[in-house]
Amino acid sequence: MNKDLKYIDEFYKTNLAGLSEKAGGQVWKKLYWSLLWLRYKWFILTGLALLLTGFGGYYLFSPDNTKMEVAAKQFQPTESFKNTRKNNSNTVNFQSNKTASALPDNSSKPALTLTTSHRGSKKTTSAMNDYQVTEPSTTKANFSDNDALKSQNSVSDTRRNTSNLARLQPLPANLSTTTNPDSIKLGDNRRTDLLPARMKRQHFSVNIFSGPAQSQQNIAGNNQEYLNYRDIHEQAKTGWTLGADIRYHLKSWTIATGIHYSTYRTYRDYQYTFDTYDPENSYFDYDTTWTWIFDDPDIGKPMVKNIDSTWIKVYQTNLVDNSGYNQLSYFEIPLLMGYRLKKNRLVIELNTGISVGILAGATYKVPDFNDYRTMVEITLLNKTLFNYMASVSFYYQLNEQLSLLVAPNYKQNLQSVFKKDYPVTEQFKTFGLNLGISYRF
Repeated sequence: MNKDLKYIDEFYKTNLAGLSEKAGGQVWKKLYWSLLWLRYKWFILTGLALLLTGFGGYYLFSPDNTKMEVAAKQFQPTESFKNTRKNNSNTVNFQSNKTASALPDNSSKPALTLTTSHRGSKKTTSAMNDYQVTEPSTTKANFSDNDALKSQNSVSDTRRNTSNLARLQPLPANLSTTTNPDSIKLGDNRRTDLLPARMKRQHFSVNIFSGPAQSQQNIAGNNQEYLNYRDIHEQAKTGWTLGADIRYHLKSWTIATGIHYSTYRTYRDYQYTFDTYDPENSYFDYDTTWTWIFDDPDIGKPMVKNIDSTWIKVYQTNLVDNSGYNQLSYFEIPLLMGYRLKKNRLVIELNTGISVGILAGATYKVPDFNDYRTMVEITLLNKTLFNYMASVSFYYQLNEQLSLLVAPNYKQNLQSVFKKDYPVTEQFKTFGLNLGISYRF
């Protein structure tokens, strides 16, 4: 091998052959989050943009704001109404006939007639119009002075009450609340034990949601050494759930079904190294302990004929990286029974049931039973998978139909993801958090 230092690249290549440095845990952690952001940043940014657009559109084009403006304009008293109310006072006509002596005993008795005109509600007007005061039945045909005074006092009281009613002022009101008084817009003022008439007819609701789901895997089998090796080099990761549910409401009970897309992810960290002989970069290392010198008397100058040396073998270190992600994807159809608790705009719903999953995709590699350095892909996977499910859903009602949804949930496989022919069983538990919207109709 050439020892000239001007070939600096060859010098470093020879002396640093086989050198390896393992990155620390913090480096891999930072690299993981950086790669995760680069991979999913467009999904995250798009989701935030859609969420902000939806909230902005709701508050800009909400029908409640339009109704409030229309109600304020319609219920605002005009100048003509004010002037008319000031000029037109209530009229009270009192008619009395005191000439009773000329009448025979069997004639019709005189009546006191009170006529009022009144501006107010329909109920008050209908009650006050054509009000008549008729003299009670008596054997006397003549009115006494006391009776006349009593009648005048009664009319004065009626005039005073009517005048008080005339001073009522119309106030702006929300049209939706006026036409449908048993509405959730009244908040604590409504009867919580009665649903609005419109909501009584809303027996169905649709939930659309998505969210992360953290998995935990449980591996079991007969070869404990193999199981320990896998437990050390495999770790469950966060998956995703996306789906839509339809619910049937029967008083406080619900029955739900739908379609979900769920994933189970695990990270496998299988790496090993081995050395291979590299004759091209091997070389002779000079040993100056023994040197053969030829001194020819004819030449007159000694010559170095041989120098003791050793052949240095160079080995290349090779890294085999079988790391990656195992992932199972399922389309799931749940069947859930739930019970709802309501407090004003907040609704809490408890759900439990089962689901059946249909395998949609699989990438699953594990070490071979005989050679742990050899990775094999498992094909003995169950096409259907049964699960137990439970969740607590929190709804916040924006109006009588639209609600925001936050739902922590739990799911447990009821069987192994592998078939019975495979000597290892594996099941997953997932803890998820779904975010979405609910529409009732």
